[in-house]
Amino acid sequence: MCLKYEPKRGSHHFPEYLDYEYCKDSNFATIRWCEKATESYKNNLRMLDCWGLAYIEFLKSHQDNLNPRGLRIEIKNKGNINTFTLEMLRRRVSFLNFNDNLINVELIIENKEDKLYSKDNLYNRPENEIIHQDIPDRSFDDKPGRLEKDLQAFISRVKDNRRLAYFGSDFYKMKKKYGLIREFATGVFTGQVKESTRILPTNFVDFVSFNKYRKLSIIELKINDSKLEAISQLLDYAIYFAAYRSQLNSLIIKKIGKENCPSSFIDHPIVGYLVNNYFHPKFGSIKKYYKTDPKKDEFSLRQVTLGRISLI
Repeated sequence: MCLKYEPKRGSHHFPEYLDYEYCKDSNFATIRWCEKATESYKNNLRMLDCWGLAYIEFLKSHQDNLNPRGLRIEIKNKGNINTFTLEMLRRRVSFLNFNDNLINVELIIENKEDKLYSKDNLYNRPENEIIHQDIPDRSFDDKPGRLEKDLQAFISRVKDNRRLAYFGSDFYKMKKKYGLIREFATGVFTGQVKESTRILPTNFVDFVSFNKYRKLSIIELKINDSKLEAISQLLDYAIYFAAYRSQLNSLIIKKIGKENCPSSFIDHPIVGYLVNNYFHPKFGSIKKYYKTDPKKDEFSLRQVTLGRISLI
């Protein structure tokens, strides 16, 4: 028996273009695009996994004392969906499925269960999968009046990572300053770097540097942008850096110079930071699904709130 436990929709609530369903027989929740969703929405696959987890938490708080054991993410028609974003969704769902086993997550594409990656297969990619071999400097449009870009420009203007101290204790009073890369390009290809061999899209990580513990740090900065799917964006980057670690390490050293890198950062877990001045109200309820063990996992994710106000 499948029931429509409808969450409240609208601003700071659940998106209007998603359908939410709970099946008592299987004890699974389901999330999918509804019929009225536009093509632009359907290509934003980062909404599905994070909002699916938010729906799980909604069901747990329901008066019927529901406790779903799993989440199904359904894509009924993949016709116009970008294959690269679909692959990123597959990798995020794989991570959520094996990460601490808090919940079982399935990806259903055109009524067939998609084969997910094991932990080993997700982080140990085939040798023919390659990244950009050279990352050119981007041309930045740093016109005033845009807080996020203004802050990015301010932090990167000194050519090292000393101004990352604004992002918390991991970068505060560092004994040594390390290199900083702004707008680091991602992207994965088969064999050759060209559009016809592309596996994953090219996105741009706001900052790549190192924290005071000499751990490779990837930072996504948001200002006045509280979309819940920001956590899916950071997870995409974390999985990317973990899966192509050796290629990326050599590229980072080449980009910023060996003298600007810690000597042993390749052996440390990666740390991903999501920095924002305001997080979506549902962020706190789903972040537990992204928690990892720094002693045994490839990466950890951290939340940084700018301008936090506390009572004295």
